[in-house]
Amino acid sequence: MKMTKQDQLERIQTRIEMVRTESRVLSHKIERMEQQRRELQDEKRRLKDLASDIVANMVSEGDQ
Repeated sequence: MKMTKQDQLERIQTRIEMVRTESRVLSHKIERMEQQRRELQDEKRRLKDLASDIVANMVSEGDQ
């Protein structure tokens, strides 16, 4: 069965809308992952600071 030009156009427009929708979904996922990455970096920084404080306290207690 041969498709009319109008049918072809409608299929293309539908595909364009599907691509746009998927692009928006991916953009939201990327934003969320970037936020999660920032949160993990903050947690890592806090843990490193805590470890440094513990080491510093161990060293100062050893000097006494």
